[in-house]
Amino acid sequence: MHMKRNKLAQIALEYMMITGIISIIVIPTTFLFFSYASESVERIDKAQIDKFATEVITTAETVSYLGSPSRIVIKEQLPSSVESISVNQDPASGKYFLNIDVRTREGVFNLSYPTEANIKGLFEAEDVAAGIKMVRVEAGPVIGGSPTVTVNLGEDVTCNDGTVHNMCSTTKPLFCFNNVLIDHCEDCGCSSGTCQADGTCQ
Repeated sequence: MHMKRNKLAQIALEYMMITGIISIIVIPTTFLFFSYASESVERIDKAQIDKFATEVITTAETVSYLGSPSRIVIKEQLPSSVESISVNQDPASGKYFLNIDVRTREGVFNLSYPTEANIKGLFEAEDVAAGIKMVRVEAGPVIGGSPTVTVNLGEDVTCNDGTVHNMCSTTKPLFCFNNVLIDHCEDCGCSSGTCQADGTCQ
């Protein structure tokens, strides 16, 4: 009876040792696999985002050079890691930037792509959802010596205040072009009759 207990204890000990050894091998291997898989997904996403931004910028510069009413539609894909897209101008250099916020394992990072084209765009949450995008890039009115180039990812060309494409807004001295309200004070009028350099009323 005593021998049987010892044998059972030995079997249990051996089983625990085998389980421990397997755990030591499997857990780090699983972690490394998922870590590598996540890095691979992020690299693929980054490549897709770079391609998307490069194509948009190149197309915007082409359309800007050709002038109004040039319009090019490109087909591009956005990954699910894209949080938001925006456009801004650096006041020091005068350059415009297409900004894409990307979600990674380490947090949200901003990728900025410079362009000489005077780009404008308003991108809603549904516009930046993952999937194939038909991106409309169109040259609008000339403001400040170069045509405004609008970038639109949405289906609708009506601006967010209800103004239809290629019309002046009824509520402000702005012009609706390709789903974007742009400064166009001279043609869209001011109640004061005086426009400022930025296209707004004085």
